[in-house]
Amino acid sequence: MRENEMQLEEQSSSLMQLISEIEKKSHQPANELLKDVKDALSRCQKRKFPEPEAVSTDLKMGFQLDYPQELKKWITKFGGFDWWEECGRYTVNVTLDPETAGPDLVLSEDRKSVRWRNTRRNVPATAERIDTYRHVLGSEGFTSGRHYWEVELGEEVELGEMFLMGVCKEPVRRKVGIKPEEGFWTVELRNETGCYALTSPETTLPLIPRAVGILLDYEAGKVSFYDAENKSHLFTFTDSFTGKLQPFFETHSEFPLRIRPILD
Repeated sequence: MRENEMQLEEQSSSLMQLISEIEKKSHQPANELLKDVKDALSRCQKRKFPEPEAVSTDLKMGFQLDYPQELKKWITKFGGFDWWEECGRYTVNVTLDPETAGPDLVLSEDRKSVRWRNTRRNVPATAERIDTYRHVLGSEGFTSGRHYWEVELGEEVELGEMFLMGVCKEPVRRKVGIKPEEGFWTVELRNETGCYALTSPETTLPLIPRAVGILLDYEAGKVSFYDAENKSHLFTFTDSFTGKLQPFFETHSEFPLRIRPILD
């Protein structure tokens, strides 16, 4: 390719020189001009141009040039935006259910954020409350369809603090492991240290997001997680669902874990 470029540059320079000569001689008498033009045309006809190579119009990702590599990186990173457009159609307004919050959790008045504190509240014992864990469920339950929401960590979150988020099956089983076999499809964020899908055994994920998008596709049996900041896919659980599923949250931080609004 570089050799062809050099040839074209040389030929272009020669042609520009010929054009310049003809323009200068255009003011000569007609008989002299025709003689010079004939000579110029003869010089042009003697020139041979390389046959252009056939190239595909399809985008190829193996280019060695810098800009296609950057384009490849961004296309891969954003996944073609298909998932983002898809998720936006299924946004739901998730709120936290205070009747399910553990006694050492504090919910905001709008029930959009939760934080842990090192003192236990006096709360009534209910069948819904998970009193031995730092868990809280979403008020909404799903038995069909697709549903999408986002959760974010506050900027003030400290190194190593832990959060879980995802989906669980109702009724929530007490004193069991947080894993799909027990009805939990979740990811765990350990701030600045790691992100894990809680499979058996757990799966280490390549990114540590500050905000996580969660897409439940009930009929397809999928719970997918995304980095909601850079629009990249993190992990997808595949299972077979029955009964009601609810948003699930766990926090070990005094700083809020928030359900954030999704902008169109």
